[in-house]
Order: sequence, then structure tokens, then C-alpha cells
Amino acid sequence: MAKKIFIAWISISVILAAGTMSLAAEFKNVVLASSSMGGTAYLAGSAFVEAMKKQIPGINFISQPGVLVQNMTAIEDGVIQIGMGDTGTQRLAYEGKPPFKKAHKNLRYLGLGQPMPTQLLVPKDSKIKNIADLYNKRINVLPKGSVTRFIVEAMLEKYGITYESIQKNGGIVHGVSYSDAANMMQNGQLDMLTSWSLVTSHVLTVISNPGIRVLPVDKADEILKDPRLDGYSKVTLKKGAHEGVSEDIPMMVSYLTVCLTADVPDDLAYKIAKVFFETPPLKEFYKREAEVGLGESFDLKNSHVAANIPYHPGVEKYFKEKGARLR
Repeated sequence: MAKKIFIAWISISVILAAGTMSLAAEFKNVVLASSSMGGTAYLAGSAFVEAMKKQIPGINFISQPGVLVQNMTAIEDGVIQIGMGDTGTQRLAYEGKPPFKKAHKNLRYLGLGQPMPTQLLVPKDSKIKNIADLYNKRINVLPKGSVTRFIVEAMLEKYGITYESIQKNGGIVHGVSYSDAANMMQNGQLDMLTSWSLVTSHVLTVISNPGIRVLPVDKADEILKDPRLDGYSKVTLKKGAHEGVSEDIPMMVSYLTVCLTADVPDDLAYKIAKVFFETPPLKEFYKREAEVGLGESFDLKNSHVAANIPYHPGVEKYFKEKGARLR
């Protein structure tokens, strides 16, 4: 009898050991996908990976470029383990709403990265003074399927405007890239383009020519009641944030976030959270955003504002130990 119990115990031990080795093998390589190569988010993601390499030994952390929407699906499908998203993208992905075709229930929240202002930019000398004036204009909202296009549509609705009504009134709704939109505005072919970061290359392009203004989001309080904008906040973009901001402007801000797969072991997720929030140089990437009123980056105390999907249990443990707000 004792011999049978001993053999059974050995068998169970072998199974558990095999499971542990399998788990270790599965997470020998951890891939983080950020944004397009060369952008600030890509550089911040790469710096985060380098910090994890130094502080979490035994795992090969890899940084690669990505696209926020595609990152969510790559996490869900097990192609990557960590990915940058944003408040809108992660929630839509988790619930399986457009532009996503299925619910991404394997997504878990890590924390808030970069504040992302919803800037609607018009030429400096344009007669467009507010969002309501866009009812018959030539605008760019990025290609179909992008979260940007979806969010701008939700904003315009609060001013009684739809993409269809713009076109019926003689305007045009373009779906081109940021860089193409900047070129179109320089050539006088576009009345409004969007930006979801403070100062990117395409913003610098139109700042130089023709010069720009940022439209105030004067209905931010009403817009933020829309469930499609869960995780967005109202802020005031300070005068002088860039050359297109000549006065304090009411603004909506989303957040670049970081998600990970639920399959990451709890202890590893805990360590990743510790690196994410306790590596001071990461904040330098978005120092300007904090200075102009958009909020802190890699910020533990405010990460709850973008927590619209479940936390990873390992991350939640870290939050609780630090006494940080979860929701």
C-alpha cells in the first residue's frame, strides 16, 4: 500500500515538474510589440524591454514594432505576450466590437503609458472655429477599421454630424495615413486632420506649413458620457503646448496603455508591473505631456482611469501592495 502511494506521489511529481518546465519553456521568450518603428511609443517600448532584461533575469525579452489594433489580436492569438494599445482599442478588443471580429478575452491590463490628446487640427488661417463647423468640410479620420476613425465619429455625433452628413453637405471624409493627410493639408486639399499624440512628425509638418490651430472640444463633458469613450478623460491643454495652441483649450485625452496575455504567470506579471512603474527614465519619454496638462506617463496612481478591461492577477497584486487605486 505504502509502495503504491509512493509511486503515485512520484507520478504526480513528474507531472507537476513537466508542467513547470513547459511553463518555463513557454515564457523563455517574451515579445513586446509597440508602435511604428522610430516613433516615441516604439522608443519607449524598447526602453521598457531593456529595463526588463536588466531587472528580470532568465527571460529573453524582445522588442518589435507594431500597430495598436493588431497588437491586441496578436496577444489574443498568442503571437506576442505584451503589447501597446489604448483605452479605446483594448476595450473594443476585449468585447469583440468593431473593428475587432471576436472577443479578445485573453487580454489583461498592465497600466497607463502615454497620455494621448484628441487633437483636431485645422490650418491656422481657416475660418473653422469649432467642431460644429466641420459639417461640410474635407476631413481625414484615417483608414476604415482604425480606432481613430471610430472615435472621431463618436465625437462628431455630439455636434449633430455624421460622416454621411458631411458628404451629403458637399464635404469629403478621407481615410489616408497621417503623413498623407499632412501633405494634403499643405497642398490645400484638406480642412482638418487628427492627431492622437502631442507633437508627431505629421504635426510638425503642418506646423511649419500652413500653420495650425487646435479645435476646442467644448462638449467634452457630454461626449464622455458615451460608453464608446470609456477610459477617456477631460483635460485642459495649456497655452504654448505647441505652436498650434495659442490659449488654454478644453481637450479629451485617451491613453496609450500596455496589455499582456492572461497566460503570463502571476509572479512574472508582478515583476513586469514593478519594472513598468518603478523605472524613472521611462517617464522622460512623455515629460512634455505632463508639463502641458495632459497628465503623467507610466503612472501608478492614475492608471485606474484607463482600466476598462480586467487586470492581470499578478499586476493586481502589485497595485494592492502599493495601495494604488484599481478602479
